[in-house]
Amino acid sequence: MLTIARGACQGKTIIETRSSDGQTHRTPRCTSSARSAHIFAGNEQQPRAMHFRHNGRHLVEHHPRGIKAFLIYALSFSSAARGAAPAPPKIDFEGTCKRIAATISHASEVFFPPSTEYTVDNTHAFSSNSAASACSIEPGSEQDIGAILRIIGSTRTPFAVKSGGHASNPGFSSTAGVQISMARFRNITVNSNAGTVELGPGLTWDEVYTALESTGVTVVGGRIPSVGVGGLLLGAGYSYISSQFGLGTDNIVGIEVVLPNGTFTTVTSEDEDLWFALRGGMNNFGIVTKFTLKSHPQGQIWGGTLLYSPDQLDTFNQAFSKFTRNNDTKAAAVGELTYASGAVSPGVVVFYDAPHPLQASSMTY
Repeated sequence: MLTIARGACQGKTIIETRSSDGQTHRTPRCTSSARSAHIFAGNEQQPRAMHFRHNGRHLVEHHPRGIKAFLIYALSFSSAARGAAPAPPKIDFEGTCKRIAATISHASEVFFPPSTEYTVDNTHAFSSNSAASACSIEPGSEQDIGAILRIIGSTRTPFAVKSGGHASNPGFSSTAGVQISMARFRNITVNSNAGTVELGPGLTWDEVYTALESTGVTVVGGRIPSVGVGGLLLGAGYSYISSQFGLGTDNIVGIEVVLPNGTFTTVTSEDEDLWFALRGGMNNFGIVTKFTLKSHPQGQIWGGTLLYSPDQLDTFNQAFSKFTRNNDTKAAAVGELTYASGAVSPGVVVFYDAPHPLQASSMTY
């Protein structure tokens, strides 16, 4: 059994394995954050039975090649945390693409270069996280995602999952193998009675805010318009209203996800292991098809960008330092320094969750 939990370990990842002779081995590994959950695999010499449990069911059964093979099959997403790993030899990427194309329904499509769809699916915000995949896939149903993952797992083909493609880390959402784009999962549903909003991972935050503008509610989401819903919520999710309501991932109440073995399930706080792993574990534990978030009332706000000349740098730094000690939870600011022609110019994006900041005397600096 593989268990990921904090428990008495307090921020450590507990790896529990059972060898073929029935002995149980537990290895604690410290994580960098209480929200981080990483699986570490050593060079296992003996075959092991590994079981990933969810709702009391085995999701991945005995794997004769041991822990390392299990990780390659079930969690090959995780190579992004260490940089893109070299592709295993003798894998027919194009053959995998064609096999997927012959298996999926008409709700999904496979694209090859130089099609426009392929180009869009492989476009990322940063060149450091860009790669030319063998093909791109736009799944349109959970069933097709399950079929895609089973084929990828059986062939051990490298793959990546893209929401908005805004991460700069190599391999986070790009690959030389199969590029999976969540562009067709774009639903936005407001449930006023439940106080929730359902979002598809193929959306970007500008699309979300535009759709919610007339509803009088908002969600804790990204500060940059082009950031994707999926990556931000699975990573953590700083927002202009995080001081009031926490991180984006703290506001998730439900996640619909296709697990590495192709199983589709809904994960809530009752599912302790997966709930902890998904909210901060990025895309290492499955492909999310829908997020359900808490909604919050939203009226008019005040904000904008302020730019200053280089000679104001010291004053700016003092003022910004004072702002960080301010306890007004409705206020937020993102500072920036621009270097040009041998001089540093400060600037700041300011936000206040009310029509005007003068409504709060503590905003005077």
